[in-house]
Amino acid sequence: MLSSYSSSKKPLSFCLYLLLLLMIACPIAGQLPTSQRPFPPLFNAALGRPVVTNPSASTCGLGGTRAFCISSQEVESINTCVQDFCVQTCPGRTTLPQATRMLEATSPGSGDCVVADIVNTRPDSATGAFSWVLTQAGPTCFLQPRASPRLDTSGAVSFTLTVWIWLDSQDMG
Repeated sequence: MLSSYSSSKKPLSFCLYLLLLLMIACPIAGQLPTSQRPFPPLFNAALGRPVVTNPSASTCGLGGTRAFCISSQEVESINTCVQDFCVQTCPGRTTLPQATRMLEATSPGSGDCVVADIVNTRPDSATGAFSWVLTQAGPTCFLQPRASPRLDTSGAVSFTLTVWIWLDSQDMG
């Protein structure tokens, strides 16, 4: 009789356990969102807003001559201000500079190691465009561009170099 009592107790305890589990899970399941809210739309928060700088009297790029204190690592520079003037132009900010083909060169030996490639051109290039292939290296394979990069008013060279690199499958990189 004892064995029949313990075997009948197992389904009862399982049912009680299942009932308790459902009582706990139902309120939690009721709080879960049925569907996710959509992500808020993206927008440009700075569109049409003025650009404000502080202090405005030392901001480069504005009309008129502006000056600033040159930073230094010297302790004395805290008490003194060595002034320099801001460059008032913003090259390349609103318009792109004229492109200079640096590989159209007049260098001795360049005909042997630099050849035009009409097949592998940059994406969206015009009809008849070509790229350059460097076929070898060595002391006679160098390029000297026909045009020099533009100098700024201080005599420093400043330019941006853009290249497309196409690695030949035979090269190891």
